[in-house]
Amino acid sequence: AATVCQLATEKVELGEKLGVVLSFFCAGTPSTRATLDLLDSMDIPREEIDTLRYRGEGWPGGFKVRYRNREKEKFMTYKDSWGTINRYRPLRCTICPHGLGRVADLSCGDAWNDYDDTRQDEGQSIVLVRTERGRRILHGAIEAGYVTLSRITPQQVVDAQPLLQRRRDVFARILGMKLCLLPTPSFPNFSLLRSWKNLPLKRKLRITSGTVRRVLTRGLWKRKQYFTDPEDPSLMDPALRED
Repeated sequence: AATVCQLATEKVELGEKLGVVLSFFCAGTPSTRATLDLLDSMDIPREEIDTLRYRGEGWPGGFKVRYRNREKEKFMTYKDSWGTINRYRPLRCTICPHGLGRVADLSCGDAWNDYDDTRQDEGQSIVLVRTERGRRILHGAIEAGYVTLSRITPQQVVDAQPLLQRRRDVFARILGMKLCLLPTPSFPNFSLLRSWKNLPLKRKLRITSGTVRRVLTRGLWKRKQYFTDPEDPSLMDPALRED
């Protein structure tokens, strides 16, 4: 949704042709390598997999694999599975400011402030209304009985998504890439500089210098390496994981 919405804000005619745009809170998308390594750690032969679920069947759910013979399943808790694959976020995810789906009509995410890893239940989601179109759709869903909502404060949203606080570091990472003469994305209408200015000096220096260090140690300053298939494990976390 982030790419579509970014284009829609820049090209009015595209925005007029779009239907409702939905997004979700995103702290980064693990690579395919993350899933393959997790399967290997669970001793699951890939050719024997029938279905695979990262979450679901309760909240927060877990990593569940069903074998082709339908007689065997393997399960790993959310905490253990995502605690592993989240370290495989590619570089591009650490420089993306679209964590809360700002340019969508409606954006949803987990209410992690209510998370208890000892239980599985239906859970709750946070819904952010971004546009008047999104407001109309959500009110229609409420009136039709599809959803039940209660109002929360902006601080509760922040508390529920602690990883998204790292979006304040995006400017520092982009600055580190620029210092290494790497091509960087542009994010108009995002207050990246202002967010960065509000960070402690020590954190500014640590994130910027850490980005430079990763670029140099991983050889990302080389054109061939920088534009390698993003599924190349040499470009994946943990080498690129956030401090």
